[in-house]
Amino acid sequence: MQEIFASLEAGAVLLTATRRLARAFRQSYTSWQRDQGRTTWKIPSILPLDAYVGHLWSECLAEAPENLLLLTGEQEALVWQQIIRESPEGESLLQVEATARCAMEAWDLIQSYRLPLDGRFQVTEDCAAFEGWAQEFERRCAERHWLDFSRLADIVLNRLCSGAITHPSAAYYAGFDEISPRQRALLTELAAEEIQSTPQRTVTRTRVCPAAEDEIRCAAAWTRGILEENPGASIGIVVLNLRQLRSKIERIFRDELGAADAFHISLGQSLDRYPILYSALLILEFATGIMPLTKLGVLLRSPYLRGASANGPPGHRSTRGSAVSVPGKSRSMSCAGITPPIVQF
Repeated sequence: MQEIFASLEAGAVLLTATRRLARAFRQSYTSWQRDQGRTTWKIPSILPLDAYVGHLWSECLAEAPENLLLLTGEQEALVWQQIIRESPEGESLLQVEATARCAMEAWDLIQSYRLPLDGRFQVTEDCAAFEGWAQEFERRCAERHWLDFSRLADIVLNRLCSGAITHPSAAYYAGFDEISPRQRALLTELAAEEIQSTPQRTVTRTRVCPAAEDEIRCAAAWTRGILEENPGASIGIVVLNLRQLRSKIERIFRDELGAADAFHISLGQSLDRYPILYSALLILEFATGIMPLTKLGVLLRSPYLRGASANGPPGHRSTRGSAVSVPGKSRSMSCAGITPPIVQF
C-alpha cells in the first residue's frame, strides 16, 4: 500500500464501493503519513465512486455551467410520486411513497446495466406500469432540463471522453463485489487499477437457527464467549436487514453483554424513530395540505401537543383521538383552514 499512498499524495484518486471502506483507507493513509514523521498533509482523494462522480460534475459546472439541474434524492422521489399518483395505476395504490422508492431503485438498475425501455420487459402488469412511469419520468426530465443522479455517471463519462473533465494522474478502486456496465465504463475511462485484498486463511463454521431472533441470540452469545477469553478483541457482525432488526439486536446484545456501551451498531436511527421528532414531522406534513387519516390519528394522540393530558392514567387517550373518523371512502383529510397544533417541549 505504500506505493499507492505515495501516488495518492501526488494527486491520484482511490475509489471505493462504500463510504465505510473509504473511511478505513483514509485512516490507513493518516497512519502512513504519521509514520513518515509528518504532522500536516493534503487530504487525499479517497471517496466512494458515486461521490467522485458528483465531485467531477461540480468541477465541470464550475468551469462551464450546464443547462441542467441535478435533482436531489428528495426532489427525484417527489417527481416519481407525482407521476405515479397521476397515472391510472396510482388510483389503486395505497403506498405511493413506497412504490416511488421501488421505482427509483428499478430506474437506477436500468441505468446501471443500460437496459432499454422498449417494451421487451412488459411481462406483467407491474412491469408495464413501471415502464410507463419511467418513460414519463424521462420525458419530464428532458422537457424541464432535469438530471437525475442515476444518469449523472453517463454525463460525466461523456465529459471525460471529450476532454471537458481532466483525468486524474492515476486512479485505483477497491471493494467492488460486482461492477455494473456503467461503473466498468467509468473505471475503464479513468484507467483505474484494482487494489487486490490480501487473502486470509479463516475457519468457517455454520449454525442453523429457526428464526432471526434466535440467530441474533446465537451471535450475541458467541460474542460474549470471545470477549470473556479476550476482553480486547474486536468483533464484527454483518446483519442482513439491519434497519428492520435494529431494535431486536440492541435489546438482545444489551441483555447478553450487560451494557449498552459494550457494543456499537453502525446504523443510526432515522429521525422519525424519535417520538418528539416524529410528531414535529407530522405537524409539518399536516401544514402542507392533505394527510392520511392513519397519520392524523397518530398526530392527534401525540403527548407532545399542547393540551395533551400529561398526568392521565396509564393507557389514557386524549379526547382529540375521538375526533378522527372516516368520512365515507376517503383515506385522507385536508387541513385547509385548520391551525396546526403546537409542540410542547
